[in-house]
Amino acid sequence: MKKWLRALAPFVLIVLGAWLVRLVTAGASQTTNLVLWWGLAALFVVVFATDVRGLGRALRTRRAAASYRKGVALAEQGRREEAIAVYENLVRRLGSTTEPVLRELAAMSLANEGVELGALSRSEDAIEVYDDFMHLYGTANEPELGVLVATVLYGKAQALGALGRRDEELDVYDDLIARFGAASEPALLEIVAMGLLNKGVSLFALERHVEEIAVYDDVAARFGHATEPALRGQAAMALFNKGVTLGALGRSREEMAAYGQVITRFGADREPLVQEAVERARVNKTSRESR
Repeated sequence: MKKWLRALAPFVLIVLGAWLVRLVTAGASQTTNLVLWWGLAALFVVVFATDVRGLGRALRTRRAAASYRKGVALAEQGRREEAIAVYENLVRRLGSTTEPVLRELAAMSLANEGVELGALSRSEDAIEVYDDFMHLYGTANEPELGVLVATVLYGKAQALGALGRRDEELDVYDDLIARFGAASEPALLEIVAMGLLNKGVSLFALERHVEEIAVYDDVAARFGHATEPALRGQAAMALFNKGVTLGALGRSREEMAAYGQVITRFGADREPLVQEAVERARVNKTSRESR
């Protein structure tokens, strides 16, 4: 109701203006009448044009939001190719818009397109989309785009890892951590934690175990006492991975200590990811003790 009142307000003012003009011009000269009426007409044109532009922006935003929701719904149904087509079309339509809401929708669509391509194992295509995103939004100042930038960097690193391009993958994880490692927003920190954990896994694949263990210790130190359950989950999993790596290196005593640390620090935590790490640590510790 308030929106309709705001939309009608300019026209109500014009009607009142016309009534005032009639009062003022009663008995005035023809020249005065023409000047006042032409002035009122000009005001009407300006107000109407402004209102039409605002209405056009509102309609474009509604259509774009509807398209974005359609893409999300298709992805949730597993219809990824169709979702990608919707996202591509939306990005093409919005182009390089500077309208804040439309710009955010374009950024989300491009990021989601990369995610869906990655889910289809089209890693090269996903990397290309992620690079397009970083070119357009990598230096954006809008706070709402920060999580998207972090998500895109994480997704690109995963795509590079899927292609076996480990050194490039590690570089992207380092970029992610450098950009957002000191963030305070939980959503950003969760992506940082996942990036660190995956960096450790990639270092394991490269047999760079000293660096790998240092990364796991970093995750545990950063997030082991976090209030957010997801962050504690990453910390617990990092310590478990540390134990596995120590076992693979034949450092059994340190391996057992790492599993014991997982159980002692996180045994009472109810977070599912934390409990998964605790249970796996218990299984591995019991298996080692029975040998």
